[in-house]
Amino acid sequence: MQVYNKSAPISLIIDLHGHSKSYNSFFYGNPPKKDLVPGSLEDPQLFPYFCSKKIKQVSFTQSTFSITEDKNNSARVVLSELFPKAHVYTLENSFHGWRRERGSFIHDYTPEVLRKIGKDILLTYFEFERVCEKNPQIT
Repeated sequence: MQVYNKSAPISLIIDLHGHSKSYNSFFYGNPPKKDLVPGSLEDPQLFPYFCSKKIKQVSFTQSTFSITEDKNNSARVVLSELFPKAHVYTLENSFHGWRRERGSFIHDYTPEVLRKIGKDILLTYFEFERVCEKNPQIT
C-alpha cells in the first residue's frame, strides 16, 4: 500500500467487518483532529453521514468516532497513522440484517445487497470528494 500510495495517493480505506450485536451497517471512524476546521473534508464524520443519506442500510447514529485502548493496534488506527491523508474506517455489517427504524421490518443481507452497499459506498465517496472540492467548508 505504501508503494502504491507514492504514485497514486490513497484517499479511502475501509476495513470490512461483520457483527452480531445489532442491526444495520455503520462506521467506526477516528476522532476529529484537534485543529480540524468543522465541516472540512478532513472531518471523519462527514463521509459516513453522506453514506447514511444515500444508502438505506447505513446508520449514522450507530457510527462511532473514537479510539479506545483496545483498538490502538486495529487496522483503522494503524492505517490512519501510515496514511494520514486518507479517510480510514471500519464498516460493520450486521449478521442479523438491516432496518431503517426501530421496530420496522428486518431485511436480510444477501450477497446482492452487500455488493450494492460496496458499490454505493464507492459512488458516494466519489460524489463526496466532488462536493468537498467545490465547497471545502461544508457545514
